[in-house]
Amino acid sequence: MKDILKELDKIEQEIKSAKFDRSRAEGAIEQMMKGIEKTFGVTTKEQIKDKISELAEELDSVGTQIETKFEDLQENYSWE
Repeated sequence: MKDILKELDKIEQEIKSAKFDRSRAEGAIEQMMKGIEKTFGVTTKEQIKDKISELAEELDSVGTQIETKFEDLQENYSWE
């Protein structure tokens, strides 16, 4: 019987610990969402996904522009 009570106490402590960890994680998520909303003006997961896609496309475009301009510099200007 004592073993069962010890096991139940152990499980109770694990549950309390898990609830605390969950609460901390939820708080962290809330803070991240506030930062994302403030920085990017999005509030839902779907909007975040769309914004990531938009920024990735923009990054690709800027990268292509840089490569094109660099190639132009290499072709038209002396490197000596």
